Amino acid sequence: MTGPNSAELDAWLKDYVARASQPDYADNFMHRINDAILARVPQVRDDPLLVEDLDASTRAHWLGFLETLTRPELTLVFPEPAAEFARSVARRGHELRVLLKVYRQGNLTLWEHFTEVIDDLPANGPTRDETLVYLWTRGGAWLDESIERITEIYSEVQAQALETRIAGKMDTIRALLEGHPPADDASGSLRHALNQWQTAFVVWVQPGTEEASRVMQDAARAFATTLGAPPPLTIPRSGRDLWCWAATPKAPKLEAALESLDRDEHPDVQLAIGMPARGVAGFRASNQEARDVQRLIMSVPEPPRIVRYDEVELLCLAHAESESFRRMVLRELGPLTGDASGIEHTRATLLCYLTNGANVEAVASELFVHRNTVRYRLNRAEELMGHRITERIGHVELALRYLDLFGGVDDPDELTHAAPRRRSPAAPAN
Repeated sequence: MTGPNSAELDAWLKDYVARASQPDYADNFMHRINDAILARVPQVRDDPLLVEDLDASTRAHWLGFLETLTRPELTLVFPEPAAEFARSVARRGHELRVLLKVYRQGNLTLWEHFTEVIDDLPANGPTRDETLVYLWTRGGAWLDESIERITEIYSEVQAQALETRIAGKMDTIRALLEGHPPADDASGSLRHALNQWQTAFVVWVQPGTEEASRVMQDAARAFATTLGAPPPLTIPRSGRDLWCWAATPKAPKLEAALESLDRDEHPDVQLAIGMPARGVAGFRASNQEARDVQRLIMSVPEPPRIVRYDEVELLCLAHAESESFRRMVLRELGPLTGDASGIEHTRATLLCYLTNGANVEAVASELFVHRNTVRYRLNRAEELMGHRITERIGHVELALRYLDLFGGVDDPDELTHAAPRRRSPAAPAN
């Protein structure tokens, strides 16, 4: 670098890189960039695993770019998380333009960030023009080389897919999932009995899981075995998730299968399970249910490892991860959403009451408590909610199921105080 302000720019760059590399700064920057990307690229926004891969890619890009700012020459070291994100986009069958849109939107947000950065230059630092030109020149070069690299990676994945059996399987599966009539040899080409009962499930692992592909395949085979099925049909969607189908001559009993599954055998694996259904229509419907469960579970702070669709169907249908749903929970349950002593038992009793046809005897038997304890807790629930259990009973059960899965909601007092109080509660029926 040359010019009257080069020394000032060098000094400022060293200070800025040190600050911008800190975890809080890097996380804030990553979220700002990715929020803008997700607002423009629904193909990524609607795929929880792609969102996680995008987070890792953006953070790695930022830290790698910062390292180059104090070097005389720009040398792109393309980060592996960014390469894995590009591969995941390609493996999901998205067009190259999806990747390009991600990077172009990120570029626009980066420009906004740099214009804000130069507003805070110290009085004795480099000039605004010199700093902005330097940052933007480096940023533009980084973007150009990154786009060239992701295009290469995308093409490599596409070429590999065309040369393997996965490509043919994926075309057939995609056609089935889109509702097209199956080819005459679909069962043969997939080596999967499409005319039998289909139980679809999604297997995925956390970032950094060693030998992820083998771990997922082992878990998929283990679950299929509990269903009484041969090795399942599997399709990798990325390095971390697997779509699977198990075919059985008769409708499998999921509850019994899950009871016999060795849950300790694959502790790093999560499973989202669709409901068994027959034939090609079942192949499609069960997969959609499994994907809906996966999307729901990935928004849970401490998700359960194995979840069936019938356990969370209403939450899936109601988009329970949305802010409007959380507001509904607060309005319906009021202080019953809190964490005061005994409230968790009260909620559990009320949910058990609703799922057992409002039968106090059944609840007492299931929870191993006295009938009077059940009645006391139900009365307490009505006091906290401010309305009878029988009012908006569907909303109440849905809200309880949300809390059972997601845990608490923020600031219950704020909304419950604003919610209208309904008429005085009456004791629940026996």
